[in-house]
Amino acid sequence: MACALWYRDAVQTSLPMPRYSGRGQRTITSALSFITEESLKRELSKKLDALEEVIGESLHSHTSLGALIGTHILSHGKRIRPLLLMLSAKASGYQGAEEIGLACIIEWIHAATLLHDDVLDEADLRRQKPTVRAKWGNRVSVAMGDYVYFNAVTSLTRMANPELTACLLNACHRMAYGELAQLQQCGSIMRESTYLRIITDKTGALIGATCQAGGILARAQKDECQALRRFGLTLGIGYQLLDDALDYVAPRGYGKRRGQDFHHGLVTMPLLHLLRHCTMNEREDLQTIWLTKTEGSEEALESVARLLKHYGSIEYTFALVDRYCDMAKRHLGALTDSIYKAALLKLADVATLKWET
Repeated sequence: MACALWYRDAVQTSLPMPRYSGRGQRTITSALSFITEESLKRELSKKLDALEEVIGESLHSHTSLGALIGTHILSHGKRIRPLLLMLSAKASGYQGAEEIGLACIIEWIHAATLLHDDVLDEADLRRQKPTVRAKWGNRVSVAMGDYVYFNAVTSLTRMANPELTACLLNACHRMAYGELAQLQQCGSIMRESTYLRIITDKTGALIGATCQAGGILARAQKDECQALRRFGLTLGIGYQLLDDALDYVAPRGYGKRRGQDFHHGLVTMPLLHLLRHCTMNEREDLQTIWLTKTEGSEEALESVARLLKHYGSIEYTFALVDRYCDMAKRHLGALTDSIYKAALLKLADVATLKWET
C-alpha cells in the first residue's frame, strides 16, 4: 500500500519528472583529475559524456517510476568501473565504440547490487544522499534492483558476444555467492582468509570482470585478458578493505554513516585484527555490544574505535590496502606500455587513496 500511495503522489500528480542530463563536465573533469596527459583526458571526457547520454536514454525508456528512481541512483556515480573498462580496452588495442554501451550495462549491474545491499544493510545514506530504501521503502528498492539487473542482462545478451556474456554473468554469480557467504558469517569470528574470499567475490569479481571485458572487446590474447581480470580483482579487494577501515575513521561527508558495518554485525578486517589481538575481557565486551544491538550508539562505537587504534587495527588494514594495490599493479606487467596502461596504474593508486588517521 505504501508503494501505491507513493506512486500516486510522485508520478500521477503534477509533480515534474526529472530529466536526467548527466553529471556535467565539471564532475567528469574532477573524475579525471588523476590523468596528467591532456590528450587522454580529452578522449576519456568525451567517452564519459557519451556514457551519460546513453544512461539518460536508457533511463527514459523505462516506466515513470523506474526513470525517477534510476535518476536518483545513477546521477552521482563515481564511474570508476566505466573508466576501468575504457582504459582496459584501449590498453589492449581496442579501436571500436562498443565500450560505451557496455559501460552502461556494468553501471546498471552495479546499481542493482547497491539497491539490494542497502536493503540488507538497512542503509539510509549512500554518496551523501538518501538511499532508495530510505526514500521509497524496501519493496521499491528490491523490485527496482531486480528490474535493473534483468534489464542489464537483456542488454548484455543483445551484444551477441558469448565470451563477454559469460565473463559478466560469472561475476554476477560470484557477487551473489559472496553476499550469501557474508550473511552466513554475520556476527561470527572468521579467519582472515575466509573474509578475503568473501570480499573477493562480493566486491572484486565485478571489477575484475570489468577490466577483463575491456580485453575481450579488444580481442586480446587470453593471458592479457586474465592479467586484466587479476588486476581488477585485486584492486577490488583493496577497495573493499579501504571501505572497511573508513567505516571507523572516515570524516563527515564520506557517504555513509560512520560505524554502519559494525552496527549491523559485519565483522570486517579491522575487527578481525582487533579480535585476534585484544584481551579476553575486551573480546567479551565487544560481544556484549553486538548482543545488546547498540545500533546508533556513538558511545559503543567510540569504545570500539579506541580499541582499534590501540591495537593498530586500522593501520594494519591500510597496510593491506597498500599491499593489494601494489599487487594489482604488478598484474599489469603482461600489458604493453602505453598511456592507457599508465592511467590504469595511476587509477589504482587513486582508487585506494586513504585519509590520514
